Amino acid sequence: MRDTTGYAIGGVAPIGHAMPPRIFIDQDLRQHVVIWAAAGHPHAVFPSTAAELERLTHGAVIETK
Repeated sequence: MRDTTGYAIGGVAPIGHAMPPRIFIDQDLRQHVVIWAAAGHPHAVFPSTAAELERLTHGAVIETK
């Protein structure tokens, strides 16, 4: 995992990867005012919004149900 993303398992942030992966975003995240994402360390997170996550990652919003 660290070779691909640059992060340890449990702390993989949605941005800043060593080799950018394809990103898929569950459309249901749009229901939440605040979402929490890993911040590069297994014990660190940061607040965001679904819209910001979509903008920062250029991820594909999909239905996961």
